Amino acid sequence: MEEYLSGPKKTIIFTIARMNPPTSGHMGLIKALLQANLELPRDDPGHGKVYVILSSSVDPISDPLLCNDKKVLLIAEGMIEKIKRDNPQFSGIEVIIYCMSDTVEEDLGAHPILKHIRQIIRNEQPTDMKLIIGADRGIKFDEFDTVIENNYKFVEDDIRRQGVKINETVPEIKANILSRPPGAMSATKMRRLVAIGNKEEFVSKSLEAGLSAQDAAELFDKLYSIIRGGIIDMVKKIPKKNLIRFFKPLNTSLGLSDADAIEVIKNIMLELKEDLELGTADDVLRRIEQIRLALEEERIKAEEPTPAKKQRTRGGKRRTRKNRTEKNYNNKRSNNKRSNNKRSNNKRSNNKRSNNKRTTYKKNRYTRK
Repeated sequence: MEEYLSGPKKTIIFTIARMNPPTSGHMGLIKALLQANLELPRDDPGHGKVYVILSSSVDPISDPLLCNDKKVLLIAEGMIEKIKRDNPQFSGIEVIIYCMSDTVEEDLGAHPILKHIRQIIRNEQPTDMKLIIGADRGIKFDEFDTVIENNYKFVEDDIRRQGVKINETVPEIKANILSRPPGAMSATKMRRLVAIGNKEEFVSKSLEAGLSAQDAAELFDKLYSIIRGGIIDMVKKIPKKNLIRFFKPLNTSLGLSDADAIEVIKNIMLELKEDLELGTADDVLRRIEQIRLALEEERIKAEEPTPAKKQRTRGGKRRTRKNRTEKNYNNKRSNNKRSNNKRSNNKRSNNKRSNNKRTTYKKNRYTRK
């Protein structure tokens, strides 16, 4: 069988991440990429490059930063440079960053992740690819792996068009899922600090990730404006029911407890009560208490076990298996009884007709005499 490519084995190391915003935990992920590249065999042409594919999703609560903003933080404002400064052995390795929204050649397709994997394959022509992802991304890897498998044929045809020798499959993509080191910050925790207004701790954690104090403070202010705007939009549409669903983005994307989320909402409502036409401060506090009690009641109901569904007859009685069996048995007996009665009646009727016939015959015979 032909080799995938002529020449030595070539391995490409890459990751897929959101990094919204980039944190010390993400710096640990990039460090793992660099370390994996450093440990490749000496004759592997994949030395010297690693790839980062960043999500381009935008949402004021879960994804407040544009992808280009994240690239600036990672490259121009020194987060990756700090890793190399602290670990000189990585200084010769280039970190290439793609945004999922970046345009590529049209024939590479439109899938936000696959188009960049295809681009890497076209540019690098690797024999192997190693995906290193964080534990939170690892949860979704099975789905991603299926997408890769379903699109192998597209990549094979693309490589064949370029006259590259290839065997029956494209490069195998092996996944390595990293657990977050103790103390490393997640993006959710950083967004939580922004939501509750804890600028001091946010700046401190950003310094650990490689930002300067000034850049960290500016990042906080930018995130605070975006996230606060998203929460204000939510406050304008607080429902009377389904509060669990309403609070879910605050719980999951911002990492806020119900108590913290209600406190954030209360502060915004008090500050903007006139603009939002919420009445007096006392009116706001009463509304907040109503929300708190309603949410608490929904949480309690959600934790209660769901009762088994009852099957009911037309009469409203519960239909159990025993009842259904007894009913079927009684119906069968009733049907048999009706059938027997019908046969008995038919038999009596036939006998009666037969007797009448004989009587008539005798009468006629005696009459002839």
